Amino acid sequence: MKIINLSKSEKIINCLNEFHLTEEGMLPIFDIENNADVKESINNNEKTAIIGDSHLNSIRTIKEFYLLFKNPGVVIFDAHPDCENESDILPSLIKNGFKKENIVLVGLRSWKKEEYSFIKENKIRFFDMRKLAEYGKGDLIETVMETARKFDAFYLSIDLDVLDPAFAPAVSCKEPGGLTSRELLFFLHKLKLLKNLKAIDIMEFNEEKDRDDITAKLAAKLIVEIS
Repeated sequence: MKIINLSKSEKIINCLNEFHLTEEGMLPIFDIENNADVKESINNNEKTAIIGDSHLNSIRTIKEFYLLFKNPGVVIFDAHPDCENESDILPSLIKNGFKKENIVLVGLRSWKKEEYSFIKENKIRFFDMRKLAEYGKGDLIETVMETARKFDAFYLSIDLDVLDPAFAPAVSCKEPGGLTSRELLFFLHKLKLLKNLKAIDIMEFNEEKDRDDITAKLAAKLIVEIS
């Protein structure tokens, strides 16, 4: 797997060295670069993981991804829908031609009235934490995978605030009631089975807010397990 670090911090990269085998007993092999060309990496058929400080980094990388495929899709794990204004991720993607029906949101639990209206008006498919609690993680991920299989290729974007702050305290905007680390790993173990998964990003890590490297180690583990 190619890992491209767009973050100012090297903490997640450093934590990768603490892992020897995946939970499946496989040896993760990484090619790590700082600020490399994301489009080139994906175009070379390398599964690519991008680490960044802000989820706004995802706008550029998803746009580059979008240009490489006829029918690309994106699955976004986030506590927030990020569609309050035109510069946010969802309006930016849609404005640049990304199909609304090819966007899937997972883990939502905090939104403003305008954001909720945007999602409804644009018929963006989403699975909030209430739905996860109601239907269970097994049924939910099967539904997400059924949608993702229809894409030529899909991009998996993870805002670390999708996790409950108990598991990932080093994020910019903490929201209670989120995913556990094991629930997110369950989803990733399922999604990695899809052959059309081409790129993953891990965003919103804030090193200054971390405690005992809890968040950095978890972010590194997410990369290891989906490699």
